[in-house]
Amino acid sequence: MDSHDKSAVTAEPALRLFLLLWGTVCGAAALVPLVVRLFERIAVSPWEAQIAMEGIRFNAGLPLYEAGHATHLYGPLLSLMLGIIFKVAGLNLVLARMVFSIAGIALAFLLAGLVCRTKSRIWLLTLFFLALNWRTNFVFYSTQPDCLAALLGIAGLLVWLGRDASSLRYALALVLWLGAMLFKQTSAAFALIPLVHQLIWERPPQGQRLLVAMIPPAFLFLVLMAVAVMWPQLFSGVLGTFPLFFLGLFGLLLTNEPLSKSERWIVSANVVLIPISVWTAVKSGGGLNSLLFAYLAMAAFAISQLERFFTIGKFPGRHQLIALGGIFLALLCSLFFQYQNSLSILFLRLGDDKYERAVAVARKLGPGVVSPQDTTIAFRANGYIGRSVFLELDGHSENGDWPPLLPESIRQELAGAKHVIEIQCYVPTPVFHDALQSQGFERAPVPAFENSVYTLWARKN
Repeated sequence: MDSHDKSAVTAEPALRLFLLLWGTVCGAAALVPLVVRLFERIAVSPWEAQIAMEGIRFNAGLPLYEAGHATHLYGPLLSLMLGIIFKVAGLNLVLARMVFSIAGIALAFLLAGLVCRTKSRIWLLTLFFLALNWRTNFVFYSTQPDCLAALLGIAGLLVWLGRDASSLRYALALVLWLGAMLFKQTSAAFALIPLVHQLIWERPPQGQRLLVAMIPPAFLFLVLMAVAVMWPQLFSGVLGTFPLFFLGLFGLLLTNEPLSKSERWIVSANVVLIPISVWTAVKSGGGLNSLLFAYLAMAAFAISQLERFFTIGKFPGRHQLIALGGIFLALLCSLFFQYQNSLSILFLRLGDDKYERAVAVARKLGPGVVSPQDTTIAFRANGYIGRSVFLELDGHSENGDWPPLLPESIRQELAGAKHVIEIQCYVPTPVFHDALQSQGFERAPVPAFENSVYTLWARKN
């Protein structure tokens, strides 16, 4: 047995231990938010409640995109899908999260299968992609469509790259990309990847293939122009640190092996998705969930390079533990960077354990009760589909900030209300609180709301 074989044998237990630790960490990172978030009965954020109510509005035949109504910033297919779920099961946020979580798990499994060289490690890489929720506001377990949009975008890319050139296959890919864009607008970036791949890796770019690669972005652009003409309200309304990424880049620069076909596509995806995601996150209304596409692309790139390191004997025996230890440290830093912020977000909710009492109080008071901070309360109590103060503030932002005065639509709703249920939310809305006082409301003591975030306001006689 030569020295190379000896180092491979001695390295195998270290690699197995490394994979076990990696799987444990990723599994815990994926499981904890699933347990905390998935089965929460009330909305986990102000925007989840309002996104859900847009599905209710769709079922009621009310317009979603109109000049006088501020809807969510996602595409119209989200309201359609939520409307179908609520048509079957009522306003059930748990079921809605489950449906979108299935798409998230399928997305993680698909990506793991695409980047994994050793199929026995698919479970590990699936857990790794699911663990990215610590970087993206736990979007895998919410009613947000980011994961579903990414799944459709990647599926469209795989269909487009099929071996046999076929008009039907191209048409199916375009449909998948269109669906992805109508769930989350920035997922249209997936249709740019074939074009970018041609420009980067084909030297010089082949004329016919370049023209074909231009079809997807041109198609989506024409769809957007058609929407702008036929449905202008819809068009105007919808339209950190990652150590593992740098470790993967380090491995890419040092390796003497040529990039495989799949690795080239992963690099092309990074070129497109990282700047798009960063732009989406920093613009008005953006959030950490907007970075999901970038994190998925960076993770796929890092894994594609780390798979090279997993080969037994890649490092001399005495350096194996150092190399694996460095990778594991990079993993921990990547998943749990700013973990304090993630933990605070994980356990936040819109409301508290007295949510059902708030619904009961509103039901007892009857028509005339509004709850603009959580419109599900008035709907569950009296079937009232009200306006969301958060969506209205988002829709009337000024220079990237909420307006100093309450939008007219909410003021009109308050003017016709007899009672208002206010919530001391972790997203403060002082402009709403001030408007209650200025429009003639006063606090009405309710024993059921003692030591609660809910407050009842009644119009002065």
